Amino acid sequence: MGKLKKAVRRVEKSVKRRRENHLIRKEKGRKAEVAIADLLSCNSKNATFRYDIVVRYLAVSEYQKGSDRGFVLYRKMQDRRMGDGFSKGAEKRFKALIRSYDEKGYDRDSYILVDRNLGLIDGSHRMAMALYYGYKNINVLIVDSDHPVEYSIDWFIENGFTEDECKWIVETGETLLRQVQVPFSCVIWAPAAGMADRIVKDLGFFGTVSNVKRFSYRPGEYQNVVRAIYAIDDIERWKIEKKLSYMKNYKPELVSVDLTIPDPAYRIKGATGLPLSTVGERIKRAIRSKYKAEIKDYFFDIILHIGDNMYQSEYMRDVFENRIDMAGITDILNRYTYAFVKTEVPYMPEDFPKHIPVGKDADILCRKEDAEAMIREVEAVCRSYKDYTLVKIPEEAGTRIRMQWGRVLVYQVDISYGAEGLADAFVPDALAARKDAGGYYILDPKYEYIYRMQAYRKKKTKQHHKVYLKEHKKDYDAELAGRYIDCTPEQLLES
Repeated sequence: MGKLKKAVRRVEKSVKRRRENHLIRKEKGRKAEVAIADLLSCNSKNATFRYDIVVRYLAVSEYQKGSDRGFVLYRKMQDRRMGDGFSKGAEKRFKALIRSYDEKGYDRDSYILVDRNLGLIDGSHRMAMALYYGYKNINVLIVDSDHPVEYSIDWFIENGFTEDECKWIVETGETLLRQVQVPFSCVIWAPAAGMADRIVKDLGFFGTVSNVKRFSYRPGEYQNVVRAIYAIDDIERWKIEKKLSYMKNYKPELVSVDLTIPDPAYRIKGATGLPLSTVGERIKRAIRSKYKAEIKDYFFDIILHIGDNMYQSEYMRDVFENRIDMAGITDILNRYTYAFVKTEVPYMPEDFPKHIPVGKDADILCRKEDAEAMIREVEAVCRSYKDYTLVKIPEEAGTRIRMQWGRVLVYQVDISYGAEGLADAFVPDALAARKDAGGYYILDPKYEYIYRMQAYRKKKTKQHHKVYLKEHKKDYDAELAGRYIDCTPEQLLES
């Protein structure tokens, strides 16, 4: 019976390995974007640092200085790995990749192949390039496989690398880990904002606290910030809305804290297949346990939120203090005839365009003859944010330019020379009557009201448009509206 069980296990193991090898060869898996810091951490566990990445990093780093020292190591590693002479072709291909990065930068259509534990299978050259060129995030293809690759310092010692070479490799690896590490982003929600000083002291027991900031919002803006923070998480939407319902009776504010955790101690989260810091889990559990009794009608997770990993943490910081220079984009737009529409919404920051509503869009009307140049100039600015994925979506009468953190929308600029559902004359007439809003242009209230009528007719689920139509009825000009739209506010609001 024992022999039979062993035979069955051998067959099962063989079938599993063949399946995994098939997935790897065919590159069948799930695409994701991860932080370089998280990926490097996942490939440096239990004294099994992937030092081949470090050797490749040293090759490109020294090469850019005009030194061959790094490529000496690289050639030695490749020949030990694949046989004498292999390094000649490998070096040629690697230098071609370096030239490509110098000329074009990181190709976001390229994916590094990793196993289910984010262990690197293929792509160490691209990983090294991303480290050298300072990219924060990289695209991966996660294959359902457990495929460990041996490149610990043991391998280098066993393959004849000198003591000085090993020391250089190990010290560089340690330096890279420190350099790429970013703090975890912690958020103390509104119900616990009054306890923030005590919570911050408690966080200090787990790591180094920095960059403590308090943010105040209008109610609608606060709700948008909460939703934006959770947009990158796997939490169900109803749970977010439930949290918001429990927070609505508190002053709309939060406290942002950066916490550097020496060793995140990652596990792979089942729901996402991405890194989750077990230290972060412990922190949240301890803080919630201590303070939940002090919050009336406590509901789970309305005290403290921490990013699962460094990738999420960088995104969360972007929600609080976004890098997108909308004021700079507005300066470009001011060279043309344009107007923002739908700026009066509950989630809009009072100091727009200095700050933007993350996860939302800027709707811009312009003249047809200006559209192409405006789109080109705005796109150039958006492409300068190299950590974002830029998606350009052509429309019938314009273009949407999306800046995304992976697949999550950070902000969208929607430039259009038409207004669907309104008469063709609406856009030129509305632009001729536009108003200066203090550094940027908006529609005259009478034209904005007409535009909102059509926006609500098009999508009745947008209740803030309905509220706008009710609260701004004084701006409705029946004679003017009759030129562009074939309905009245009463017909829209009653339907």
